[in-house]
Amino acid sequence: MRKTNANHIGYMSDSDLYRQFDYIKKNIYHLRKNSFRSERLLMLQEEFCYFFREVETREARKKAHQEYLAQNKRY
Repeated sequence: MRKTNANHIGYMSDSDLYRQFDYIKKNIYHLRKNSFRSERLLMLQEEFCYFFREVETREARKKAHQEYLAQNKRY
């Protein structure tokens, strides 16, 4: 697995972001399940942090936009 450039994550489509996020999460789970500690696990955990932060940011942005639209409805 190639390490993702942190700047590239911000430009990913939502579907690509969530797909990669799930892929990383599953790999971490399997490595932990097998009690396998390695540099690969550490790399995946670091990647997970970057992707998790981006997912949080996008969800917060969507929520704020929905609230803004709800407050500014025109009748």
